[in-house]
Formats: sequence, structure tokens, C-alpha cells
Amino acid sequence: MLNTDKNIKIFVAGHRGVAGRACCELLRNEGYTNIVTRTHSEMDLTCQQAVFDFFEREKPDWVILCAARIGGIADKTRYPAQFIYDNLVIETNVIEAAHRSQTKKLLFMGSSYAYPMTDKPAKEEDLFSGAHGKTDEPYIIAKIAGVKLCEYYWKQYGDNFFSVMPCCFFGAGDTFDLTRATVVPSLVRRMAEAKEIGISKFEIWGTGTPLREFLSSRDVARACLFLLKTYEGGGEYFNLGNGGQEISIAEVAKVVKQVVGFQGELVFDTTKPDGMKRKVIDSSKLMKLGWRPTDSFLESVKELYRYYQSVV
Repeated sequence: MLNTDKNIKIFVAGHRGVAGRACCELLRNEGYTNIVTRTHSEMDLTCQQAVFDFFEREKPDWVILCAARIGGIADKTRYPAQFIYDNLVIETNVIEAAHRSQTKKLLFMGSSYAYPMTDKPAKEEDLFSGAHGKTDEPYIIAKIAGVKLCEYYWKQYGDNFFSVMPCCFFGAGDTFDLTRATVVPSLVRRMAEAKEIGISKFEIWGTGTPLREFLSSRDVARACLFLLKTYEGGGEYFNLGNGGQEISIAEVAKVVKQVVGFQGELVFDTTKPDGMKRKVIDSSKLMKLGWRPTDSFLESVKELYRYYQSVV
């Protein structure tokens, strides 16, 4: 059943992050007028009483739970306990509070990294089918716990809580900190700086052949709103990818080079590791419901570069 009420109260947790920012922007553009947000200084989501008090007071109809502790390999290696603790506590606090306040719908932002390492497109039923990388394990365990919390709150209480498992996405609000940035924002910053100082050769680790799947943060937000408006039932999780439009790291670099205007040569250091040869997900379950991405990879990179130029 399509929900068209634009006055419902929507709490976006993590509104300053890439996905949360895109969700808030889309909701406003779609005419939703009752969007509630809180900064970390206004409400610490790891503080149970603060979260419970907020939900008791505000009683949101919908919750979009994007908030999470994120970071790069160095952070995850150095602070594994903090990664699993913070993410578990944020999830349990918000989901339990939403249950207590009788929130009508909650969407939890999972991650495709929760799937085991494989070279085939991961389906929803593959979640527990194999091993994960040790570096990401604390983050992955917490994300899986959030997905299962939604499932069990639906099974026990009938709460319409569900999850999405997005592929790698990027957009306005992204970080360009090279210790934390994902591949596209990292390439945008590094290539923009190489252009500025006149470097003739731009080095990229590996062969450039690994295949990846990308979405714009705007498409992630569109998928989330689509599910909130149309999905009834709860407990399920939906892969959120671009429908199989894989792109090699070499092609990603070429697109970034075109957008940034870098004139030098791309050099692939084949003595360095490639990482996983293929990281994609099967999004047919979501697409059968009628959702499709709309942003092209090229236009999404152009938008990201414009954002980069506005913040440097």
C-alpha cells in the first residue's frame, strides 16, 4: 500500500553522513515537512537514556537508521572493540526505542560488506554462507546484528522494521580523508591534487581489473524512500545495488580522470595487491518490487567532484 502522507514525522539518524544527508535532501524535495534530526552533541546515540527520552518525546512515525561508526582499515585495526561496541549500541538503542514508542516503520542501513568474500553476486540468503575479512569483522558483525534485530523485532512483536544492504556508494557529504575515504572519493581527491601540482604519472595499486558496483547516494536515498512508502511486512533485508552494472577499477580511474581533467598517465602498480577480484550483489529482489537506479556513474562522479570543489 502506497503511503502518500507528507506530514508524517521522520527521524533520520546519521543525517550528516552521506546516506543520511541524501535521505534528508530527497525527503525535503519530495515535500515531506516533518523531518527530525539530531547532531551528536544534541543526542549521543550510544547513550540509552538519551535515545529513549528522545523517542518518548518525539514519537517518530518512520525512522531511517543510517548512523554508524565508520572508518578506514587503520581505524578498524587499531580500535576493533570501539567499532563493534559503538555500532551495536547505536543499533540496539534506536531499534528498542522505536519499538517502545510504536514507530510504524524503521529502515536500517546495513552493508554489502556483511556478505562473505565471494566472486559471484551475493544474494540475501548468502549472509551466513562463508567467512569475512578479519579487518572488517567488528563492523560486519555489528551490521549483521542490526539486520537480525529488525528481523526478530518483526517476528516477536510484529514491528515493521527492515534493512537495506547497499553496495559501495558515494555523494555529497562524503569524506575525502585518505585514511577513511572509499575508492571514488579517494581517487577524486588524489587526482585533483595531482592535476594541481602537475604530476605526469598517477599511480594506482594493483592491475585495475577488479570489478566493483557503485551507486550514487541519491539513488540509495530513492531506494530507501521507495521501500518506506511501499513495503509492508517487516523483517526482510534487501540488496541495494545498481542491477549488475559492474565497472573495473581501471575504468573508474578513467572516468575520474575525465571528470577532474587530469592530463597525466594512469600507471597501475601490479606489484601491489588487487583486493577482491569481484564485489557485487544481486539486487533482483528489490528490483522485482519496481525500483530502479537513475543516476549514471559518470554524472554521479561529476556531482561528487563539484562537491569536492566546494569543500576544499
